[in-house]
Amino acid sequence: MGNLEDTILYWLTLYKVPTTFVGSFFFGETVILTAAVLTFKLGWSITAICAAAFLGTITSDFIWYGLGKKILKRSEARNSGLYIKYKKHFDTVNRMVPSKRPFMVLLYFKFLYGTRIVTLLYLSMHKISLKKLVIFETIGTALWLTTLMIIAFLSTAGVYSAIRTFHEYTLILTAIVVALIITKIFSVWITKRTEKE
Repeated sequence: MGNLEDTILYWLTLYKVPTTFVGSFFFGETVILTAAVLTFKLGWSITAICAAAFLGTITSDFIWYGLGKKILKRSEARNSGLYIKYKKHFDTVNRMVPSKRPFMVLLYFKFLYGTRIVTLLYLSMHKISLKKLVIFETIGTALWLTTLMIIAFLSTAGVYSAIRTFHEYTLILTAIVVALIITKIFSVWITKRTEKE
């Protein structure tokens, strides 16, 4: 049990749901994807694993968002690595996404490995109301987890034999397209509503 992967597998097989919650809180997609693959391989409860991953991610994100300003002010005073990473990320986000679109910032960067916490620090500096953050975080996390679960399902089902089982994946692919369309419609609606305020 020397490396992280073996440790994650060990704890997941012993304590499925609690390990998924704690792991998603601290490690994010590393644990979630592993738990999702094990869920499909070993027949665990998809609902329980998804709920634990969702709650662990949401809890972690709200804590990072809540502590964001304090952490960044202390990091800036010490010119730490976190502050340097934050500044690089902040500049990239400002170039890519207008500041009036916090949902798009959260959604885009939730899918980029290693940027979730820095993105939450960015959002904490831009005074988003708690109500908006709850809505954005819930939708973004649900889409993110759905994507991870689909990836896990496809990897356990054997993507290379997709020709034989194409009809089974058609529904999944359709769901992804529908999710993207709904996300686009929602983001346009949120943007228009935010601009009115």
